[in-house]
Amino acid sequence: MSLFKKRKTLEPPDELDGAEVLFWAFNSKKPFFIMECSDGTPHKPIHGFAICRYKGEKQYYKFSCDIDWNVENDSDHDSVEDAIGAAIDISTEPIRWKNK
Repeated sequence: MSLFKKRKTLEPPDELDGAEVLFWAFNSKKPFFIMECSDGTPHKPIHGFAICRYKGEKQYYKFSCDIDWNVENDSDHDSVEDAIGAAIDISTEPIRWKNK
């Protein structure tokens, strides 16, 4: 039996890498996408997205996270909408966003 079938939606912590989590999405059954190494080989399944903001900064950040909410990649954006759009652009699965 797969570990993923036992997991329920796991809410992220209030902060990731010191940034406040504003919106998040999680899929325990299927990753949103698989990060690849520079040579194109599959590397890390991404099961969580978080839209975050560091205190005092204007930028928003899209964090791509593994199943345990470890940040594997991020990108900065001028708005929440741009950050959400960036997640949608790379995801192979539907994303259901939740407010933190």
